[in-house]
Amino acid sequence: MGLDALLASLRARHEEEVRTLWRETEAEGERLRRELAAELACWQEEHDRQTAVFCRQAHDRILADAERPAARQELEAVAALAARLWAAAGQLLAGLRDDDDRQTFQCLAAELPPAPWAVIRVAPADAGLARELFPAARIEMDPALAGGLVAVSADGCIRVDNSLATRLAALWPEILTRAAAEILERCAHAAPGPPAGP
Repeated sequence: MGLDALLASLRARHEEEVRTLWRETEAEGERLRRELAAELACWQEEHDRQTAVFCRQAHDRILADAERPAARQELEAVAALAARLWAAAGQLLAGLRDDDDRQTFQCLAAELPPAPWAVIRVAPADAGLARELFPAARIEMDPALAGGLVAVSADGCIRVDNSLATRLAALWPEILTRAAAEILERCAHAAPGPPAGP
C-alpha cells in the first residue's frame, strides 16, 4: 500500500470516528434533554400536588368550622400568613451566605447534568467562582439571585435553575404546611376560653 493510499485510509477512518462520536454526542444530548424534561415535569406535578393538598387541608378545616363566625377571618389569616412567610423566606435567602458559600456553590454546580453550558447566571458574589468552574461559559451576574445558579445550553434548549429561590419554591408547600399548622396551633392554645360561670 502506497503512502497516499495509507493516508487516505487513515483520513477515512478518522472521519468515520468523528461522525460516530458526533452521533453519540447528539444522542447523549437528546437523552439528557428528555431526562431533564421528565424531571421538570415530575417536579411541577409534585409541586402542584403539594400545593393542592395544602389548599384542600386549609379549605376542609375552614368548612368544618363553618359554624364559627371567625371561619372566614381564619381563611384570610392563613392566606396573609402564607404571603408573609413567603416574603420573609425570600428575604432570608440572602442571609444564608456564610463562610461555606464556595462549597455550597460547588455542590449546586455539581448537581447540573453534564452539558456544554453556554451561559451561567449567578449572584454577583459568585461570579469569580462561576468563572473558575465554567471557564467556557459566559457568566452573567444577576443581583436578584440570592445564591445558586441558572445554566443555559448553547442552543437554549436546556435551562436548569438550581438557584436557592427555586429550591425554596420546590420545598415551599411542605414548609408552609408545617409552619402554618404550628402557628395556628399556637394561636388556638393562646385564645381565651369561654368565661367562667357564676
